This record gives sequence, C-alpha cells and structure tokens, in this order.
Amino acid sequence: MLVHWKVALKNSRYRFHFMLSVLVIVAFAMALPYFFNEILLPKPGVQLNDPVLNFTQPKDWSIEIFVLLYSITVISVLINIKKPNTILLMFQMYVVVNFMRMASLYLFTLEAPDGTIPLNDPFLRERL
Repeated sequence: MLVHWKVALKNSRYRFHFMLSVLVIVAFAMALPYFFNEILLPKPGVQLNDPVLNFTQPKDWSIEIFVLLYSITVISVLINIKKPNTILLMFQMYVVVNFMRMASLYLFTLEAPDGTIPLNDPFLRERL
C-alpha cells in the first residue's frame, strides 16, 4: 500500500493536485459555517408545496442518515486506500459537489417545509 503512495507522491503533478484539493477542502470547512449562517439564513426563500410530503409524518432520521453517510465514507476510503488516483478523484469530486451545492443553495434558496426536523450529527455534536 505504501509503495503506491510513494510512487504517486513522487509525481509533482499528482502532488500539486492532491495538495490543492486538500487546501480547497479545508477552505470549504472554514467557509461553510459563515456561508450558511451569514449568507443563506438571512436570505428569504421560497416554500414549495410538496403533495407527497403532506402525506408523511416528520421523523428524526439523523442517526440513520449519519451512520450511513460515515459508513459509506469509511468503506470507500478503505476499499480505495491502495489507489492514490482514486483517493484524489474522491477529494476532487467532494470539492465539485460542495461548490455546486453552495451555488445551487444560493441561487435557488428554499424555505424548509413546516414541521421539519433538523438533522443533528450524532458524532460531531459531542465534539463541537
């Protein structure tokens, strides 16, 4: 496993893209709280009428969602740990998805439906 990473990190292009991806991920981590709290929350949004949602009762799915999310992340990294190019691609896709998420949330601001239960990360809640 370590051999694959040594070979990849000797490549200056790989090293540049890897470091750039890590820096952008750190920048997102630092900017997201400001983006959500100072830019999105004060911005008025549109509340959509969802007839399917009207037939369901709100339920807190926080634990199930975050267990699934973190499990998939850990499994994906473990499966691909010997593949530095795949790990780099995972980092880059994370950056692209977050950028598109921020852009779409800003451009198409929606209000949460009435009675929405907010997601609470059971793992990070204790650490923050």
